[in-house]
Amino acid sequence: YPIDVIDFIKETFHWKKVDRLWLRKAPVFYFGGKDIPPPEDRLNGDQKLWQVIVVLTCLTLVVTGIILSLFRMSISVQNYEVILLAHGTAFFIVLLGFMIHFYLTSFYPYFNESLNSMIDGKVSPTYAQKHYPEWYEKAAKNQP
Repeated sequence: YPIDVIDFIKETFHWKKVDRLWLRKAPVFYFGGKDIPPPEDRLNGDQKLWQVIVVLTCLTLVVTGIILSLFRMSISVQNYEVILLAHGTAFFIVLLGFMIHFYLTSFYPYFNESLNSMIDGKVSPTYAQKHYPEWYEKAAKNQP
């Protein structure tokens, strides 16, 4: 079921201790370490971090894009340069995040179903149980 925007924002900005722990363990795990981050619910710490980045960079891109497009002749050169830098930085952050996502979904075997789940929103029960045990348990209890 689709999550409405308010629930998405709440979920994105509500961080638990386990989310921060996941973020500390994830980089080593993603690049070959064997220490698996702790069990998480539907979203883990790095997914929440990505959502925060997407929300903030999208807002930055929209606001700075509007200013650069519609008000470029009415702002000073110094302000224009700062806004242009913010716009470019937001784009670079999203591009870097995309490249990391591409690496993890295309080449990292632990996330073999991730790319398909980003496209159709579905994962197998086995994948869900392995990657999101708390979420899997909740979903399993709600099944008839």
